[in-house]
Amino acid sequence: MGKKNAYMGLSKKGIVDVLVGAFEGGSNNWYQIKNIKKPTEAKELYMPTNKYNYTDNYTVLDTPLKIPTNNDEYKEFKKKTGYHGVYDTLLNGGELEICDIEDPKDKDMCKPLSISIIRKKIPQFIKKHAKVWKKIKDEDADANDSDIFLQEMLYDDVIFN
Repeated sequence: MGKKNAYMGLSKKGIVDVLVGAFEGGSNNWYQIKNIKKPTEAKELYMPTNKYNYTDNYTVLDTPLKIPTNNDEYKEFKKKTGYHGVYDTLLNGGELEICDIEDPKDKDMCKPLSISIIRKKIPQFIKKHAKVWKKIKDEDADANDSDIFLQEMLYDDVIFN
């Protein structure tokens, strides 16, 4: 799986993998990303290359693109490239606001997701879903496992089936 780090044995790649499974599979019938909050510190974020590329058109890039940290330049960059930066944003200290697609104005159903939230909630997730956690760590999780992970990180429960 690669080098282990402070995510209870789950690598950054593992976090991205489980979120891809949720966003592009297991959870796509109930969620929407309402807002992407870039990291508060000015950081250079890089577009993933070769192995990973999360643009809307999934074109493989040969070299990283420097993602501007200036808000106006970032907005222009997003228009030109279609880049939305979900995974880079999370891995570099930013935050997503994720809502129920049925009622995105319901404040109780709109929750933040960040690496610090994931770190905080993983121990409880392991207690509640030990078998799913093992599959996630072993890179054997399916879309349903990824959905369970996302729901627990947001709502501390599985509320959508």
